[in-house]
Amino acid sequence: LLAGVEGELAETGQSLLLRVVGADAGQEVAAYRRWSAEARVDGVMLFDLTFDDPRPALLDELGLAFVLHGNREELAPGKVLVYDARSDAEL
Repeated sequence: LLAGVEGELAETGQSLLLRVVGADAGQEVAAYRRWSAEARVDGVMLFDLTFDDPRPALLDELGLAFVLHGNREELAPGKVLVYDARSDAEL
């Protein structure tokens, strides 16, 4: 997945910087707030969605672009990457 993202970004002269913010929700929220305030991050990818995940709303509130890897379009309409591994084709 990450190689594919990097490949697409490379075509536009952009690159991917991977930053894992930790398992602590407070640390993660603080990182997103800092990134937004510093205007040093162009976007965020979320891979570990939870039920009623508050992060999509927070990222919207902060004005950070984001994409979710998962299967629940209702969490963030238009921002969810859905992949069907059974047919090996993006939906």
